[in-house]
Amino acid sequence: MKKKRRIEDHPDVARLFEAARRNVDSAPRKHHLVPRMHLDNWAVDDKLRVVDLDAGSSWLSNPAKAARRTDYYRLEHDDLPPEDVPPLLFETILGKVEADAVPGLARLREDAPTGDLVQTKYHPDLIMPVVDFLAFQAVRGERHRTTVYKIYAQSYQTLYADLVDRDKLAAELARRFGRAPTEAELEENHTFMQDLADGTVTIGPAEAAATVEVGKMAEAIRDLILERNWRVYRCSRPLVCPDEPVVPVGGPGTRRTEVPGFLNAGVVLFPLDPMTLLAMFRMDIEVLETAVMQTLDPSEVREVNRELSANTQHYVFERPGDHIAETFTLPRWPSVMDFEGGYRTVDDPEPNVTRQFKRTRWANSATQPPWPIERWWTAAPIAPGAEFPRKDNWSLSNLEPRRR
Repeated sequence: MKKKRRIEDHPDVARLFEAARRNVDSAPRKHHLVPRMHLDNWAVDDKLRVVDLDAGSSWLSNPAKAARRTDYYRLEHDDLPPEDVPPLLFETILGKVEADAVPGLARLREDAPTGDLVQTKYHPDLIMPVVDFLAFQAVRGERHRTTVYKIYAQSYQTLYADLVDRDKLAAELARRFGRAPTEAELEENHTFMQDLADGTVTIGPAEAAATVEVGKMAEAIRDLILERNWRVYRCSRPLVCPDEPVVPVGGPGTRRTEVPGFLNAGVVLFPLDPMTLLAMFRMDIEVLETAVMQTLDPSEVREVNRELSANTQHYVFERPGDHIAETFTLPRWPSVMDFEGGYRTVDDPEPNVTRQFKRTRWANSATQPPWPIERWWTAAPIAPGAEFPRKDNWSLSNLEPRRR
């Protein structure tokens, strides 16, 4: 009988597994949310400024100690035998993704080419590792993990909402136990259901499962990043780097209060270094094509820095002497996810669909800033699926691209 081949039997994957097993005893437990090799671009004499926007404080640190969490990507769980899944497998994968992207990121920074579709000007072997790097960086931070937990918690709250009723809970327990529950069992489970309903108790995936989810999401969005119009801009003033440095910006037709997806975002921003910005536009957006406009003027750089800072979860990084992020006063983050019910599908007239979406810092603000940068949106069409019509006029089938 032919032996079934395991994924780790593939030569490239096998090398990753072996490297992860070797790393168990020697690798540091502090894992970077933003790779050190990227933060090094903001360092001067091995120092950068870390700004906590919500606390209104800043301090100097070195890139090796910035944006770290203990065992953040470690894959440990009772259902994951370490001999089968090395605990540092994901951290090892991230290290390879980062190393492979270095040449491509350096070329983008050094060349700062003008014109559209910058990514097509380089060999795929150079640019595809950059795509992988951006995809992983978009979802490896704390924001995505918090979102995963929130979705699970909300799903369980919805699934078990009826069981707050004691009679319904008793019937469900009887079905599961094969007998009537005791008063103590009923009371214990009823308290749990009440705590689940009001958010006192949450149910979510184990940290290892949340880490694995990052890999799945990175794979899902990599093509959405590649299939954009990449342009590289020089900046007349320095940029900051948030701890969530891949920043989707909605643009016309999207809500300032919601984080856009990688499909409908007008542009996705990524600061390559303090003086160079990668802007990845939706393919149907025509950006003004003049050489002189490839440099962002001081007011435009400030608009971009505001957008980058607003996307940070905790910390903004900048060169030691810049003091840029501290000049922004931004709303605090609301609950990371929101849920809006009352929608319907074309097949069911009852409003039984709930829409899930991420909220921005502007979600609870009375005013929102304009989209950066005005000249980017001169001929921009409305984003596909971005404008949600009234609930009584909405169906899942009408999320088609709209044009002005």
